[in-house]
Amino acid sequence: MGLINLKCTNCGAVLQGESSKDAMVCPHCNSAFVVEKAITNYNNTYNVVNNINADVVKIMNKDVDAFIRRAYILLEDENFEEAQNIFLECLNSQPENWKCYLGLLLAKNKKKKVDELYLIGGIDKKNNFVPNYIAEQPEYKHIVNYCDEDCLAEINEQISKQKYRLAYELIRKVDSIKEYPLTDEYYHNFRINFLNNAIVLYDQIKTYNDSSKRLDLAVKSLHDIENTYKIEVEKENKSVSIFFVILMATFTLIIVLFLCLC
Repeated sequence: MGLINLKCTNCGAVLQGESSKDAMVCPHCNSAFVVEKAITNYNNTYNVVNNINADVVKIMNKDVDAFIRRAYILLEDENFEEAQNIFLECLNSQPENWKCYLGLLLAKNKKKKVDELYLIGGIDKKNNFVPNYIAEQPEYKHIVNYCDEDCLAEINEQISKQKYRLAYELIRKVDSIKEYPLTDEYYHNFRINFLNNAIVLYDQIKTYNDSSKRLDLAVKSLHDIENTYKIEVEKENKSVSIFFVILMATFTLIIVLFLCLC
């Protein structure tokens, strides 16, 4: 007998099975369900059979939790676009559901779970600092407004961890360009900009991990680079000045000798 589409009555996962069977076990949540009920569950949920990406999916309030569970399963499978569409549709029925906003935050940033949020943002291939701070994303304020204390604590931990990681990456990037001349204005500004960003981040999370110590080191590094730059530029300017003085003296001497010979 051919396979038909089913929808787990517990987690909402879309499955395939034989209609002749009385019961099955969902491979996603390990819950047993009656096949006939799973068939009905699927048909009542989707307007288009055998297509989870139906153009129009009507979600009633009683189905939202199942859809949310399904969307989180899609995140784990890295089906971010499908998950995002489901979260958005669920918000039409429950606009204050923080789990949907959290799911959207994950889907938009292509992260599978909450403890990966700190990996958002960084330095792109063109050496532009693109932080994409968690707290500045539109979903964050809705999560804060509607979520429970445990979720808020977890999100705030990810925010601190993200800033710590970004600051560390900035410092490493500064260290990676030590081979470029200290007097090169472009690379000097590059170093200063990245160090200033790192200092701001460490200052915001002083109590997180060893951020206070890293803040002091970053400030010292900034001062050292600025002072070294000034000294090296002054040396370079003096060298250039001396060179031109010697050049002018040599040129003058040549003219004098030329006139004497004439």
